[in-house]
Amino acid sequence: MKVGFVDDHWLHLHDGLGAAQISSERLYFAIPLRNVASGLAVLHGWTMRGGRPTGETERPTLEEFHRLQRDLYVPAGSVSFWQAALRDPNAPLYVSMREAVQQGSGITVDILYGDHEGGQRAITRFFMSPRTHGNEDEPWLWLCATARHWNLDRADPR
Repeated sequence: MKVGFVDDHWLHLHDGLGAAQISSERLYFAIPLRNVASGLAVLHGWTMRGGRPTGETERPTLEEFHRLQRDLYVPAGSVSFWQAALRDPNAPLYVSMREAVQQGSGITVDILYGDHEGGQRAITRFFMSPRTHGNEDEPWLWLCATARHWNLDRADPR
């Protein structure tokens, strides 16, 4: 899967791996997504932090989410991606995410999405971690796993 950014930077995702890359002092992130539901999913926003989530971690508030620069959709029964770039080296999030990528301490990403009618909003938490036996030609490709789901407009799945 080829993921393009507004500054003409490109990442290639494959084998279900996410990306965490430092390039020209910019940070680029991407996660492949699959929609297992029967309707179109629309991504609304994201938030991230360094480190592994714990079982006691609360879901983020809606105010914590960053809006996507473009609309990203995930067709029913198909695949797409989430992406984010951090370009301001003075921003607190940039500093903490650069440290997480450099140290390989893992990254927690929360993605807010819903259906094409604006309902059924949900948050899915992902955890990205460096591969221990990864391809040295593509060190920015990280393992990516779903960690938790929260429904916002109805009861949670647990």
